[in-house]
Amino acid sequence: MNKLIKDRLNNEEIKYLSKEEEFKKAYIEYTSDLVDALEEVQKLGKEREKLGEEKERIVQEKEEIQQEKEKAQKEKEDVLVREKKAICRMFKAGSSIKDIAEVFEMDLKIVKNIIDSCKN
Repeated sequence: MNKLIKDRLNNEEIKYLSKEEEFKKAYIEYTSDLVDALEEVQKLGKEREKLGEEKERIVQEKEEIQQEKEKAQKEKEDVLVREKKAICRMFKAGSSIKDIAEVFEMDLKIVKNIIDSCKN
């Protein structure tokens, strides 16, 4: 059918139809490229979302670790306060500095400093 129609067309009409076909092909290629680009954007968006979730999880874990560190530090400080009180009580009860140092496995100088702070 196209052959029959082509026989009736003049050169300008044939050129126009040829250009129209080229335009259609270019448009199809362009829209195909757009679809590919949109798919890539969606893929990148999903990856970004996953990275955001991962970052959020890491921040949460970091906060939990910091809280655990602070809790451990507070417990350590509490133990030191209790040890200091126990050393002071032992000294007041008549234990020697040497005995106290052995019980708490501390250097004599440290025990002496603690006992000096008890006197104040």
